[in-house]
Amino acid sequence: MKITGADGSATKVAFFSSHNLWPSHYETELELMQEHLDQGHDIVQMSCFSELKACDQNLTNAVDTCFLCCKKRKLGVDLLDSKIRNVGIKEYLSWEDKKVVEAIEKNFKDINHLKAYSIDEKYDIGQSVASSLISLLRVSSPDLDKHSKLVENYVIGSAEIYYAFKRFLTAEQPAFVYLFNGRWANTRAAFRACQKTGTRCVLHERGQDIHHYGLFTNHFPHSIANFTTRAIELWERADTDEKVEIGESFYISRRGGSNVDWYSFVAKQDNNQLPEDWDDDKENIVIFHSSEDEVAAIDEEWKNQLYGNQLEGIRAICEDLLSSSNINLYLRLHPNLANADPSETSAYSSLPYANLTVIRPESKISSYLLIEKADKVLTFGSTVGIEATFWNKPSILAGKAFYENLESTYNPISHSQLLSYCKQKGLAPLDKRGALIYGYYFRSFGSKYKYVKANSFSSVEFKGTNLDQVVQSSVKIKRFFKIRTFARILKRSSLKVNLLKLLYK
Repeated sequence: MKITGADGSATKVAFFSSHNLWPSHYETELELMQEHLDQGHDIVQMSCFSELKACDQNLTNAVDTCFLCCKKRKLGVDLLDSKIRNVGIKEYLSWEDKKVVEAIEKNFKDINHLKAYSIDEKYDIGQSVASSLISLLRVSSPDLDKHSKLVENYVIGSAEIYYAFKRFLTAEQPAFVYLFNGRWANTRAAFRACQKTGTRCVLHERGQDIHHYGLFTNHFPHSIANFTTRAIELWERADTDEKVEIGESFYISRRGGSNVDWYSFVAKQDNNQLPEDWDDDKENIVIFHSSEDEVAAIDEEWKNQLYGNQLEGIRAICEDLLSSSNINLYLRLHPNLANADPSETSAYSSLPYANLTVIRPESKISSYLLIEKADKVLTFGSTVGIEATFWNKPSILAGKAFYENLESTYNPISHSQLLSYCKQKGLAPLDKRGALIYGYYFRSFGSKYKYVKANSFSSVEFKGTNLDQVVQSSVKIKRFFKIRTFARILKRSSLKVNLLKLLYK
C-alpha cells in the first residue's frame, strides 16, 4: 500500500551518501532505499562529485578514488527497482553561503582549540573534524601544523555541506533523512543541518552482526543515555529464559575469539600466558587501556570528569598507589594500537613506575587470563570493563562507557574515590544483571537485511551483486585511471566535478 504525505503526494525520503567505499554502509543505504521504494516513496540522494577537497575515504581528493566512489554509487542505484534523483552538494550552496564559508576559522593551534570551535550557534564543526582526524590518522592528538591543509579542507568541506544541506532540506522538505553514523566530519554536518531545520534524521550503523543494521533516530549511535534506555527496554521485553542465555553468549563468544560484531582482538593471544613478573601474593590490578578514537570527539556526554585523558589518569593512579607496596599494576595497551602511530604507545611504555608493568598491544599475553587472575579490573571505557563483571571480577570504571548506567561497575566520582576502590581489600564484584543486559543488547539489536547479503566484514552484496568487486574489476575504470593526468591538465576542479556528473549519468 502506498504511503502518502499530508497533501496526498508520495512521501519523500532523503539520503546523504558519504562513505560509499566503506563496505556495508552504502549497501545499507541501498537496502533502505529499496524498502522505501517498495512502499511507494520518492527518494532524493545528495552526494559528492569530487566537490569535497577531503573526505573520510579520500583525504587528498584523488580523482581515481572519486571516480570509484561515483561509479559504485551509480551501480548501486541502477540495481534499485525505480529511479531516484541525485543531486550534488554545491547545487544547493548559494553565493551568500560561500562568503560565510570563506570567513570561518581554518587554522587551529592544537586539537583542543579545534574541538572547541563551533559555527552557526550549535554546529560543532571542530569536534566533527577532530573525530575524523583522530580516527583516520590513528593519533589522539594530531599535529595540526603538519596537517594544516587537511584540517582546512575538512573544515571548508564540512561547512559547505552544512549550509548546502540546510537549503536542500528547506527546498525538498523530506519526511526524514538517512545518513551514516553522524560523528564524522562530513556526516555530522548533514546531521546538524537536520537538527537546525527540525528535520527527522535517522542514522544507520552496523547491527548485532554482519547480517543486521542498526537505526538511530535523531541521536548518535554513541549516545550513552539512549543506549541505556534501548538496552533496558529490549531486555524487559525479551523472553526471560532466552535472554539470559543470549546475554551470556556475548561474553563467551568474545572470550573464544569469535568475529561476530567486529574483528577479534584476542584471537592471536596465548590463553595460558601471563606477564613474567606476575605475583599471586600481591593485590593485582589490571588496567585495560581503551582505543578512544571513536568517542574522542563526540560531545559533552563522553567527557571524562576524572581525568583529561587516559595517560594523565594512569600516571595519577600509579603515583598515588606507589606507597601501597602490596599492589601491582598491569597496563594492557589496546591491541588495536599495534599498527597505530608509535607516539600513541611510547608515552605509556616509558612510564617510570616500579609498581607498573606495561603490556604492549601486540603482546600474546592473554587478556582473559589477566581478567581471571586479577583481583580488580580498571578500565577507561573498554568493553572489558563490563566483561570483567560477567566473569565475576570487581570492575572499576575510570572513564565513560555505554554500560556506565547499568549498575555493574564501580563508577567513582573522584580520583580519591577511585583510589579507595583500588586499595579496598575484598572488593566484591557487582551484580551481573547489567552485564547480561549489555550482552543481550549487542546480540539482539538491529534489523535483518532483506536485499543485502554480507559474506564477511569486507565482502557485501546488494541484490546478488558485490559492488566493490565490480567497480575494482571494471575495464572502463582501469582505463579511466588516466583521468589523473587529465585532471592535472584541467586544473579547474569544476571541470572535474562536471565530468564525474556526466559519467555518473
